[in-house]
Amino acid sequence: MKEQRPTEREEAFKDMDEGRGSYKTGMNKLILEDRSKYREMIDSRNAKQLELVEMIKDKADVNALKNSIEAAESVMVKPKYIKRAKKFLVFMEYIK
Repeated sequence: MKEQRPTEREEAFKDMDEGRGSYKTGMNKLILEDRSKYREMIDSRNAKQLELVEMIKDKADVNALKNSIEAAESVMVKPKYIKRAKKFLVFMEYIK
């Protein structure tokens, strides 16, 4: 009877150990890969936002401003900056 316990115990906990292993793998993927992708997305969004704000400050080329607005919309820059840039674009087209 006592001799069978270790083997039964190993069989009983085998599934749990496999589950833990897959959970650890999933968490490592979430922490390392997905988190870095999210941070890269935020960095690119901030860069596009900064580019857009810099173009609004100065008299910008109309085509460059249009491209910048499209790029900002694709990376989900805050709507208030996009709205401001579009207003400035209309103004720049009027001046031109």
